[in-house]
Amino acid sequence: MPTGYTSSVVDGQVTEFRDFALQCARAFGALVTMREDPWDTPIPDKIEPSSYYADQIKEDELQLKVVLSMTDAECDNAAVIEHNQQKARIENSLAKAQLENERICAMLEKVSAWGPPSPDHVEMKDFMLKQLNMSINDLQYYEKMSRKLDGREWREKTVNELKRKIEYNTKHHIDELNRAAKRTRWIQQLKESLS
Repeated sequence: MPTGYTSSVVDGQVTEFRDFALQCARAFGALVTMREDPWDTPIPDKIEPSSYYADQIKEDELQLKVVLSMTDAECDNAAVIEHNQQKARIENSLAKAQLENERICAMLEKVSAWGPPSPDHVEMKDFMLKQLNMSINDLQYYEKMSRKLDGREWREKTVNELKRKIEYNTKHHIDELNRAAKRTRWIQQLKESLS
């Protein structure tokens, strides 16, 4: 029975080694993103790197310039806005965590009250109790998250976050450039070997 790669050989559409090899090349790292493309989609001579990380770097650098140019009053205002947004998220998360804890505690009572029918079931009861206890939400976590920052603290935190994002995206952009270059070399070597 033919595979997706051999069906064009079986039905006679592909008779040349080069064409078959280029079809099969789609199963490998350099061209794996083409494996779902139609077979007649030409294999490029060069793999272009994704612009995602470069775009993120530009966006983060622009945001960093904006934050660094903000006045103290603007930073104070931004800190208040961010705190209010975070407070709303925390209140929603806390309400959800409290409801989850109520459900867990209700089940804990039921499991605790259950008498295992045999000594072989004791381990199961212990397991259920352990699983439920591990699932209880730490509500103090939400209280720690709600600390309000002043403008200076907000600016420092935001600048540090943006610098960290720029560093992260720069590293991944370099990796993406190297990956595209390596894939391009692989394709070129393959095509040269098929000439």
